Amino acid sequence: MVVPWRAQDLVHCPLRRQARRPQLKRDPLGRSHAPMISRSSHLARAMLALLLVATVHACQPAPPAVRRIAGCYEVAVGAWNREALVPPPSYVPPDTVWLHTAPVMDQAVAVGYEVGPNIFEWEPPGHRDIPPTWQLIGDTARIIWSNGFAGVRLFVVTTGSRLTGRAEAFTDVVRQEQLPNGTVRQLPWPTARIRMRRVKCPKPASA
Repeated sequence: MVVPWRAQDLVHCPLRRQARRPQLKRDPLGRSHAPMISRSSHLARAMLALLLVATVHACQPAPPAVRRIAGCYEVAVGAWNREALVPPPSYVPPDTVWLHTAPVMDQAVAVGYEVGPNIFEWEPPGHRDIPPTWQLIGDTARIIWSNGFAGVRLFVVTTGSRLTGRAEAFTDVVRQEQLPNGTVRQLPWPTARIRMRRVKCPKPASA
């Protein structure tokens, strides 16, 4: 019996170039033995990047509108229109306020400019420090002191050489009242009129 000739299937693979760098050895499971970059290294790089960004922001000069308002002011607060829920100094601004042009950074993001002094001499246990800040939104300067539970906000605009507006005390507890028709509304925060007169800033203490 004659068996027809059957051609064999031949696969001509292209010649593979010899590697120019040593290949990573792998175990039977295919895992590489190459050293792995630790998480701490990645974290250190991320922190360094955030620090560089924060440094760039901190080195940038403040806008002219901010520099015109920055300085020291003597603060006069009028009578509060309703009693605050927290005792002083949680809602009492200092007698003299210094609005700086140095930015306050939070995770490499500028959240405002520095304010001195801080009315809170201590922070609640386990609570991170919240520095006082101020921002210029349009023509209104917003100054805030807070410890995360209570604080005071100032909303002032330029009036000649002064800043005038209102102070608003607040807490982390939302006050509500029920109206005769059964609906519930939030009670407004206590407010007071405020005037800030520009004064000469004290000289920095010598080293």
